[in-house]
Amino acid sequence: MSMTIDWEYFFPDVHFNFESLTTRNFYSIKSDDFKKIQTENGYWCPQKDFEFHLHKLKVDPKYFDEKNIGLFPKDFSKPLYSIQRFEEARVELLNRIRIIDGEGIVGYDEDNFEELQTFKIILEGIDKVVEVDKGTIGCSENKYHIRTKRNLISCHRFNAIYILYDWLLSLYPVGGYKNNWQIFAYGISEYNDTFSYVDTFLHNVDFPIPGVLNLNLDINSDKTYPRTKTAFDVREYLKEWNPFIEDNGVNILQEITQKMIDDGYSGKGTQIWTTGVEYTGEYLDGKRHGQGTMNFASGNKYEGEWKSDERNGEGTFTFADGRMFVGEFKGDKMHGQGTFTWANGDKYVGKFKDSKMHGLGTFTWANGHEYVGDHKDGKKHGQGIFTYADGTIKKGLWENDEFLEE
Repeated sequence: MSMTIDWEYFFPDVHFNFESLTTRNFYSIKSDDFKKIQTENGYWCPQKDFEFHLHKLKVDPKYFDEKNIGLFPKDFSKPLYSIQRFEEARVELLNRIRIIDGEGIVGYDEDNFEELQTFKIILEGIDKVVEVDKGTIGCSENKYHIRTKRNLISCHRFNAIYILYDWLLSLYPVGGYKNNWQIFAYGISEYNDTFSYVDTFLHNVDFPIPGVLNLNLDINSDKTYPRTKTAFDVREYLKEWNPFIEDNGVNILQEITQKMIDDGYSGKGTQIWTTGVEYTGEYLDGKRHGQGTMNFASGNKYEGEWKSDERNGEGTFTFADGRMFVGEFKGDKMHGQGTFTWANGDKYVGKFKDSKMHGLGTFTWANGHEYVGDHKDGKKHGQGIFTYADGTIKKGLWENDEFLEE
């Protein structure tokens, strides 16, 4: 059974061989389609070209025949499952890949006396729901939730990077000074195993088509990296290979393991549980402490202050069903002053204790009713004034949500 690996990719600036573009497939593209891969000024646009490629590549059993076997791993034993994985990967890349102008040059074209135009490939980190084709992936409403980190691809049996490579190979990507272009990858498995490799896009070769040479970095390689513990260490080593690797605060965060927690880790990082819960933020002595964000598998989310692994201080808790609390926490519970809103428009502003309305507060209903007064264990209890939407007022003593007397 294949394991899940989170691959982090490093994309140096790249130059596309425009001579190969004219012979690729432009003459076979219909005029209306050709406009889809151009800018308003009529220039070829790699971003639009990539999107056009992916729209044509919509999932279909035909992609699993002999001639396309290179797009898929050898252990695809269940076609239906494979097609689903393929479509998820395609949709993810379609919404994540951004190709923009490079930040510098990668050399000089001596034949044409001009600088080589470069592009930067960005694998965005997003958390959003997108529209998908009916009957493919996602929910019954044709929605699919993409939740990823920048430059990270989480793969199980199939890696979305293969789809990007399929497009890149048709463009003869070139690195600095017309050298072979390389993409670096660093992976962490669900068992905390670490992997690294370099994919080199070959073009100065004897055979007529480009290819990708895969070099695994291990202890038996003459180009191995020293034994390291974190992605940050590997990043620093890979920088010696290629200076275009960018520094990104999100990626530099430590990947927190249970051993690091047990050893009393302090700093910033991300911890992911097998249950689907994920925390990104500050740690102190092996505990969540300081500012941090936790995403729950249910869709709930907490952003705010932590103390000794508990929500403690100012924070915002957003429920998957649309409810939201903004205010004070203590011991993982809503405690102190806060505002709780419901998806239907109801709202409470006031005191909380043990995640219940407790103390003085104002509850406003979406239908116009309002109660201002004391609460206990989530109910109207004590002195309070209830004003109906029509202006009628009920003022006096309340007990367990029941009005007793004026």
